Amino acid sequence: MLFRSDWIKPKSLKPGDIIAIAAPAGVAEETPIRAFAALMEKQGYKVRVPEGMLGRRDRHLGGTDSQRADEMNALIRDPAVRAIFPARGGYGLTRIIDRIDYTALKADPKIITGYSDLTALHLAVARKARVVTFHSPLPMHSLHKGETEPHAFAYRSFKSMILAPLESQGAQVVGVPEEGPIPSKLVGGKARGRLQIGRAHV
Repeated sequence: MLFRSDWIKPKSLKPGDIIAIAAPAGVAEETPIRAFAALMEKQGYKVRVPEGMLGRRDRHLGGTDSQRADEMNALIRDPAVRAIFPARGGYGLTRIIDRIDYTALKADPKIITGYSDLTALHLAVARKARVVTFHSPLPMHSLHKGETEPHAFAYRSFKSMILAPLESQGAQVVGVPEEGPIPSKLVGGKARGRLQIGRAHV
């Protein structure tokens, strides 16, 4: 990933920093979230799980639109929170995308991760705040399993990317799994540019 100078890079996480879990889309289930929190705490981070978030439900969503938007904004506006890891994707983020406080996020950039429905948040943050975010696995879907197979490569890559010294590094290197299909190039050469994520349904 190559960063242009006008993009804002959040500070890297360091031991003792607060990672907050949020549920801006689907329902956050307690068992995997607690397991993921334990993994992060073993590495020296503090994990905040908002009161009432686990198991909160409004039909298939992780709470009402107001609950989910208010939760995200409270975490964005909290200066103690240095990263926000949405618990899961699914559906619901697009219902609150216009309620997110992008001005506060730009003033105090935090690491934001996720994929699936969280893609909408990445794109909105890019457009409205120009803060670098991370298209990544989710705590509830695989990260809570740590380095157990077949999730080990994704977990190690997640840790490497999120904990990299973002302030001083202009590029990030993504490794290749030791097992599985070997990537092949369609066209040789080198390219420079900004990597922008998207989402495809198959």
